Amino acid sequence: MLKKDKTINIGFTVFLIILIILAIYTIAPFFTPIVWSMIAIIVFYPLHKKLSNILKSENLSSLIITILILLIVVIPFSVFGVLIIEQGIYLVQNASAFIMSLDQQKVYLISKKLPIIGKHITYYKFLRFLHLNAPTINQAANSTLAYVASFLGDQLKNMVLFLGSFMLKALIFLMSTFFMLRDWDKFIDFVKDVIPMNTKDFDTILKTVYSTVLSVVYGFVGTALIQAIFGFFMYYYFTPNYALVLAFATFMSSFIPPLGTALVWVPYGFYVAYQNSLLASLGAFSYSFLFIIGSDNFVRPLLMKKAIHIPYILLSLSVLGGLFSMGFLGMFLGPIVFTTLITAFNIYKEKFS
Repeated sequence: MLKKDKTINIGFTVFLIILIILAIYTIAPFFTPIVWSMIAIIVFYPLHKKLSNILKSENLSSLIITILILLIVVIPFSVFGVLIIEQGIYLVQNASAFIMSLDQQKVYLISKKLPIIGKHITYYKFLRFLHLNAPTINQAANSTLAYVASFLGDQLKNMVLFLGSFMLKALIFLMSTFFMLRDWDKFIDFVKDVIPMNTKDFDTILKTVYSTVLSVVYGFVGTALIQAIFGFFMYYYFTPNYALVLAFATFMSSFIPPLGTALVWVPYGFYVAYQNSLLASLGAFSYSFLFIIGSDNFVRPLLMKKAIHIPYILLSLSVLGGLFSMGFLGMFLGPIVFTTLITAFNIYKEKFS
């Protein structure tokens, strides 16, 4: 009888595992919007609880929060995404046309306008440099522009398909956000009951995930967004046609140590010197130092006070690694995996050391 019960338990466990695999396979196409929904819930959950206590209704509070996310996240990012692609294509087309129009004399005159080093460039030195490096420079410039133009062109061609997929995923995201936000406490209690783990350990891991998401949102995404906004004002002043795409480049480059946003605003400062004047370039560099770099030095510590104090190098490496391996979503999943692993090791050490 005991052997039969053991066989039944094993059979049921195998059956349950198969069902879990099939369930995961079924919702796999919507993995990204569901995970984004969970991240949004973690960020907005405190507001939801306060609102539900005031309104005395989980349904109404969840609906209001979902509409709020639609208005401040989904719609703006959708519009900005389309505008960024359009500006990116326009920028690449103009850059390609500019490079195609360059001749030896034009390049020399441009190099003479460079701040500091321009006055030291003689025509003889320039010709010698150009003779030695022209093939490499041309090949690098042309291949880079060709790749960027091809990528942006493909994005534009697939825009209709992309918009259809995006709208479906946005709908899944909003629906998941509403229902999971409404039933979040029940969902957590269900997971606690099902997972064979001590309740205290589960709460510790859950707290780690929550704190990690807030650290990334406040310390990295929040700072990058502020830097991009400051950058946008400068880009719009000098080059309004490219302001959004350059602000987006500033946002993305802020996650790349050690140079960060300097990858964007330093070349841009030289471009301003060429297009306008040395004084305008100095103004662009000064603005970048004061506001773009300044926000990184002052705003990031201020924002991260609202979250757990995770070692900065650990958070940086996991954010960057997740970004490269899993895309934008990896910015959150990377740190979550890393910090949860450390928490699990600490739990193991407490129990078995």
